[in-house]
This record gives sequence, structure tokens and C-alpha cells, in this order.
Amino acid sequence: MRLYCMFFLSALSVAVVGCGPKAPDGFPQVFPCTIKVVNGGTPVEGVGISLTMPKGSVYATGGATDASGAVALGTSQGSFHKTGAPAGDFKVVLSKAAPVSESLTEEQARAMEPHERQAFMVKMAAEQAKAKSIVPPDLSDAMRTPIQLTVKEGGDNTLEIDLASY
Repeated sequence: MRLYCMFFLSALSVAVVGCGPKAPDGFPQVFPCTIKVVNGGTPVEGVGISLTMPKGSVYATGGATDASGAVALGTSQGSFHKTGAPAGDFKVVLSKAAPVSESLTEEQARAMEPHERQAFMVKMAAEQAKAKSIVPPDLSDAMRTPIQLTVKEGGDNTLEIDLASY
């Protein structure tokens, strides 16, 4: 009996772990999809990538590049998220602002008087507003981006984008 209980509990734990949260109604089947962003061959970290979704979609697909310039796209609806992109033809939209010239560590911020911290934050906000994006403007506009991606079930869903080409 004891062996039977242990087997039952083991099977139950495997079943529960394998279930995970249920996808919301209308959530598409997704397939692995990786995009890499480089600038003249050098990987670009922190580029936001999104795919244009069909009108009326309640889900979004995107991600941000890591230090290698790559991102495995994910699709989300509300709090549900799954790695991959739905099958179809999409325009690819990129976004990334130029880095600002200075920042504060947590220690530096704590050492400042409130009015000094406020003045620094105002200065940084103004600098960020003026920072030019390193992504060409057309690539940041869903209507003008020339970058296309076709995601296929079982296909090689990879794309490399070289910003220097635009």
C-alpha cells in the first residue's frame, strides 16, 4: 500500500508540473523564433522588438535583445506568456534610444539631498528626451518599416537585422 501511495503521489506531481497555466481563449499556437540585431556586425543589446499583429489581436509578440544581440520572441496575452511567435507574415518594429551620458548608483542617490536628486532627475529626463535613437526612424514605425518576417510551423524562424544597412 505504501509503495502504491508513493507511486500515486509521484504521478500526481508529474501531472501537476506538466500542466502549467491554461492559455487564454484565442491565444495562438506559437513557434520558436529568434531575431538578432547587429550594427555593422557588432551585437546591439537592449533593442526592443515587436511584431505587428493582425487587427483585433488581443495578444502581442516581442522581446528585447540580450548582450549577444539576440532575442527569442515571446507572445503574451494579459499575464499569460509563452516563448515563440504565431505563424504568419509580420512587419518587424525596433526601438532603442541612445544611452545617456551619466547615471547614479543607488549609493550616490541616497547621498544626495532631495533637491539635488530632483535636479539630477530633471537633467536626465531632458537628456533622454534629446537622445537620438540608434535605430533608424523607419524601423521604429510600423507603417514604414521595410523589415518583414514570415513565421512558419517547423520552419527556420530566424532573422538577422544589421542596422548599418538602413
